[in-house]
Amino acid sequence: MHEHIVKEKKEKQDFLTSCFFYYQNSIYNSSSSSSKTIPLSNAFKKIKTTPLVIIDYPNIIHILQEKFHTQEEVAKHFYQYLLKNNTKKLIVILCKQVTIDNESYNIDLLLNLGRSQSNNQYLSFNNLFIYQIDYEKHISSSMDDLLGYFVCFVSFVYYLRTLSLNPNEHATQKKIQKHIQYLTNDKQYFDKNLFGKTQEERTKIVKPHNQYVLERDTINQKLVRHFLKEYMILKTEDTNDLECNIHFLIDTLAKNKLERKKQFTYKNMNQLQKSIPIIQRKQRTLKKCDFSKIQKKRKLIPSYYLYAMIKYTQNYLKNNFYGSFSKEELTHLFSSKSLK
Repeated sequence: MHEHIVKEKKEKQDFLTSCFFYYQNSIYNSSSSSSKTIPLSNAFKKIKTTPLVIIDYPNIIHILQEKFHTQEEVAKHFYQYLLKNNTKKLIVILCKQVTIDNESYNIDLLLNLGRSQSNNQYLSFNNLFIYQIDYEKHISSSMDDLLGYFVCFVSFVYYLRTLSLNPNEHATQKKIQKHIQYLTNDKQYFDKNLFGKTQEERTKIVKPHNQYVLERDTINQKLVRHFLKEYMILKTEDTNDLECNIHFLIDTLAKNKLERKKQFTYKNMNQLQKSIPIIQRKQRTLKKCDFSKIQKKRKLIPSYYLYAMIKYTQNYLKNNFYGSFSKEELTHLFSSKSLK
C-alpha cells in the first residue's frame, strides 16, 4: 500500500494482526492453557462499542462504475462515503488491483482523486484500515474475499462474546446485524470453493505464498502468508459434496447449545463432526454426502471448519445462507443523496 495513505502505527499490531491473534488463541486454539489474555490492538477492541463495516473493494467499485460510469464519479461517491463514516465506524477495506475498460480503479488512485473532488478534505486513519493484496500478474483470485470473510467471522465472535446475555436471541441478532456489516454483492455460491486456488494461481505464479503484500507491514505479511499456506490448500473446482458438508457442520452447530466462548471453537466443531457415523445410521439420507472430504485422520480439516464458520456468520448477519446486499442497497449507501 502506498505510503501517503498509510498512517504511522504506534502499536506493534493493527486491526488485521489482532484478528489473526484472536482467531488463533481464542477461537481455533481454545484450551485453558491458551486462554490467557492476549494482546489486542486498541483498534480491534473498539469493536465492543463502534460499528464495523468491511468493504469488498473490487465488488463495490464494479457496482459503482456500473451505476456512475466514470472514474471521477466513482471516486467522488466512494470518498464521500468514507468521509461521512470513518469517524463514526470502524472501516476495513480489502483491496486488489481493479481495472475496468482498461482504466485503473486502484484504491490509492481513487482516494487521491476523491480527495481532490472533496475540497482536499483528508480522511482520518484512526478507524480506517486498508489492506491491498498485490499480485505479480493480474489474475483471478478469491484471496481478498477469503480474508474479508475471515475478518468478518472473527469480529462477529469477538463482539458476540462481549454482549451481555439476552434471553431474547432475536434481539441479540438484530443488534449484531446493525453493528457488523460486510458490504458486498458477491453471494459466494458453492459453484467454487472459497478456500481453493484458481487455475491461474496454480500455474502462473511460481511462489504462491510469497508475493502478497499488505500495507508493507512485515507482521501482517507473515501472518497472511502463513494463513493462506495453511488454509488455501484446495482447488476452486473442489466442490463435490461441499454444500452438503458445510450444511451438515452448521446444522450440527446450531443444534448444539454451548456457552459463547466455546460455541464457535475448532475444538467443539471437531468433536461434533466425530458423531457423523452415528448420525448416518439414524438418518440414511446423509449417506449421499461424502463426509470423508472434511476429515484427515478423523480430524476436521481446518479449511472446512473455517468455511462453515464463515457461512454461519453470513447467514446470521443477513438471514440468508448466501448473505449479501443487493446492488440497489449498495448504490444507495454510496450515493451522494444518502450521504447528505
